[in-house]
Amino acid sequence: MTRYILAGTGQRVALDPSAVLGAGGEATVFRLPPGLAVGGVNPLAGKIYHDPVPAYGIKLQNFLDQRFSLPPAVLAPLDLLLAESNRTTAGFVMGLLSPGFQPFEHLMSRKLREAQGITTKDVVQTFIPLHTLITALHPRLIIGDLNPLNVHYRLQEAALTDVDSIQFGRFPCPVATVRCLEPRLYGVDLSQRPAFIPDDDWYAYLVLLFNSLLLTHPYGGAHRTLRTIPQRAVAQVTVL
Repeated sequence: MTRYILAGTGQRVALDPSAVLGAGGEATVFRLPPGLAVGGVNPLAGKIYHDPVPAYGIKLQNFLDQRFSLPPAVLAPLDLLLAESNRTTAGFVMGLLSPGFQPFEHLMSRKLREAQGITTKDVVQTFIPLHTLITALHPRLIIGDLNPLNVHYRLQEAALTDVDSIQFGRFPCPVATVRCLEPRLYGVDLSQRPAFIPDDDWYAYLVLLFNSLLLTHPYGGAHRTLRTIPQRAVAQVTVL
């Protein structure tokens, strides 16, 4: 087991490889030991970066210093996880997603919708709390990389994960999902400066809603010469 230190309390935390909840190109997420609480939140998950750089720690600490008032459905950083060996930021602690939540990606699958008996009315009632959640974050926080894998649903509920990439103050959201990215940001180096505006979150929201209602991307389908979604988006050739 690898050991880390909670920056706020100095408590040591051991992460068991058997407690891995998921892994991606940037980090691995672990379920933290039962009974551990931070700021009254329990159960908890820990996100450990594969290649932590100082900029991650600076942004996370500034996020914590802001003491944003966030809805419980936003699984935001609660404390830093420091490497036991050198006390540098290795990741952070956040609330654990409750059982039953699934990524919005599932709402865009006809097969999964039919298997779970999800109706169009269910979809609409799921997007209402997501609208409320985004509204609560603006204007101080902009999600930026709002995509069908970091927003989760449980019918008539929505939750947001991967909040460490969120844009606030001088700190940009350095990543994006092209299928949900406002076309004016194509080709922009998002890591250099805050590039997103609130309307960009609403663009992504509408893409997710369209895709969930009609089971296709608004710039989806096929075209003889405009073969990709970004090409069709720039040319404003919709699936309609």
